[in-house]
Amino acid sequence: MIDQGEARGEVFSALDERRLRRWAAVLAGGLFLAAAIGFLVVFRFAEASRARDLETWRERLTLVAQARAAAADEWLAAQREVVRGIAGNTTVRFFFTELSWTGKLQDITDGEARVEIMRHLLTFTASQSGFAAPPAGADIPANIERPGRAGLAVAMLDGRAVASTAWMPKIGPLLDQYRALRPKADAVEIIGPYRGESGEATLAVVAPIAPVEGADGGAPVGLAIGVRLLGDGLYTRLRQPGDDAGGGESYLVRRRDAAIDVLSPLADGTAPLVHALPDEPDEAAAFAALHPGAFAVKRNYDGKQVLVVGAPLEQAPWTVVRAVNAKAALGEITARRNAMLLILSLIIALLAAAGLMLWRHGASIRAAAAAAQASDLAGRFRALSDFLQGVMDVQPTQILALDAEGRCRFGNRQAATEAGQTAMDLEGKSLAAIFGREFGEVLAAGSRRALAEGTLITATHRIGREGAVRDFIASYAPVTLPRHGEAAPEQGTLLVIEDVTALVGERDRREATLRQLVATIVTLIDSRDPYAAQHSRWVAELARAIAEEMGLSAAEIETAEAAAALLNLGKLLVRREILTKSEALAPAEIDEVRSSLLKSAELLRGIPFDGPVVETLEQAQAHWDGSGIPAGLKGDAILPTARALAVANAFIAMISARAYRAPLPIEMAIQLLLGQAGAIYDRRPVAALIHYLDSRGGREIWEQRSRDSVRFASSAEE
Repeated sequence: MIDQGEARGEVFSALDERRLRRWAAVLAGGLFLAAAIGFLVVFRFAEASRARDLETWRERLTLVAQARAAAADEWLAAQREVVRGIAGNTTVRFFFTELSWTGKLQDITDGEARVEIMRHLLTFTASQSGFAAPPAGADIPANIERPGRAGLAVAMLDGRAVASTAWMPKIGPLLDQYRALRPKADAVEIIGPYRGESGEATLAVVAPIAPVEGADGGAPVGLAIGVRLLGDGLYTRLRQPGDDAGGGESYLVRRRDAAIDVLSPLADGTAPLVHALPDEPDEAAAFAALHPGAFAVKRNYDGKQVLVVGAPLEQAPWTVVRAVNAKAALGEITARRNAMLLILSLIIALLAAAGLMLWRHGASIRAAAAAAQASDLAGRFRALSDFLQGVMDVQPTQILALDAEGRCRFGNRQAATEAGQTAMDLEGKSLAAIFGREFGEVLAAGSRRALAEGTLITATHRIGREGAVRDFIASYAPVTLPRHGEAAPEQGTLLVIEDVTALVGERDRREATLRQLVATIVTLIDSRDPYAAQHSRWVAELARAIAEEMGLSAAEIETAEAAAALLNLGKLLVRREILTKSEALAPAEIDEVRSSLLKSAELLRGIPFDGPVVETLEQAQAHWDGSGIPAGLKGDAILPTARALAVANAFIAMISARAYRAPLPIEMAIQLLLGQAGAIYDRRPVAALIHYLDSRGGREIWEQRSRDSVRFASSAEE
């Protein structure tokens, strides 16, 4: 039998030589004409592409500039709210209203104590909001004044400070600038940026203090002033991922007279408030400030050409300048045009080669081999696809592949079973159509977030379905999904859902049992020590409040509360006659009572608490300076939960009545704690306690509890 390729070769070999030459000339002419037309089309297409790319760059830079401006506005608004909160504090408003009537601090009832309370408020707020910065540099003699860097203060309208945080910068020059602005009575004004006393870029916020309702007139009676370093708080919000690699840069400018002040660090390392750029049409910063939202190619501060767009801020008369190196940006367009020319040349060369191949036999053989190879590859692909489908179906979790619009491209058997459909029925449906509206919208939101952030996201969801509450763990992973034919791949999400309802229920039951056990133990402890009735519950309640004010995590708050509730467990091993003794204890008896705290930890060792309850009890007698128990344990090495517990236990002991003494007044207890802060106690929980008592309504609660302790002590004596 004669091979088909051999027969075709014999036919081609019989062609006339002149005919071959004529066809070759026609082919060469056609290729030359096609090349000329192709190059013309490429050049025109390149110009059109350049215009489209410039428009794309304009949209991209505009979006980035607007996003950075919004982030900067959000940060500035937060600073206004901090200072506005100080000015609107009820304690501050009452004090300054009374001061506006008397004119003298000494004429105000409890003036010094109220100033001290405001100072604590300012210190706590500054530590939580960024309006605090210790003096820079090494320690210097105390008689040499060090420049202030940041702080909060409340002052009279004439500029005299009434209370302020430590190292607060001088406020006189700031108030001169504030008055020059002629602010409205309720306006919170931003001053700066300017070089502060330490030479760093600094921002000031001034808010008027309004009198309390019912006072004569509505004019301000004082001022709240906040000064802080810009630092990373503002500047990090100007950064865009990829700036370092892509030559892009965002920076803040302010138009002033005939110059443009640069308010943020630049990519070349120049510090803020160093450059004063000329207000000229060719300058990128000047163009962005004068024409916000417009797009152009201008000269940057370093002399290089950039693509630039500006976005104005709402909170301050500043502009975000977004610039990208023009050479790098337009270089892609040039490279694309050259690549297209190269591809066109290769295509023409391939066409010429293909023409020559017409005269070669064997093309059909190679085509048949290619078809066989393609068929073999298709078979392998089907086998691999079936294998992967089987692997997915045996997984205990629900697995779905979603496209960018949230439609299902693939679902395994478990997902189909959960939805009450077949795996084929899932394709093309939205998550709401598969799992119902409520659960579907939750899953779709997680998928969109994973696509936007480009990273794996894991979340827990509690959903009421079919009359019962169920708990799920969902993982969202951005993936690239293939498409049929030659279409480019698309971005999508791989969604893995695990039903953890049984595990969560078991955990909740275990936690409820543990809470019941703790409550029973606390009742047993308090019954052995009638003079300390309710002590464990009160310490637990206050330890939780202090931990919350300190900003501890939810797990740490639960740990502090549990450790406080079990604080007195070791008293089960203390002789009852010591616990009920009505006179002062002997030194040996005091040591026996104090050692009961460590015995509490020993009794609880081995119980699987969710947090470090035992460690908290072991460290509850540690002192901030290292002089407590365990010996040498000090400072930040002490667990935050143990620091909160120590302050709560000491405070409750002070304000509670005992057989041998009456309860201490709350104000005296606070002063004792403040006197021992930095030595025995950490300042943070002490400040948190004061803030809780004065700003969260805690003082009224514990004054009543202190009175209750007198009644409990009297009952014990009877």
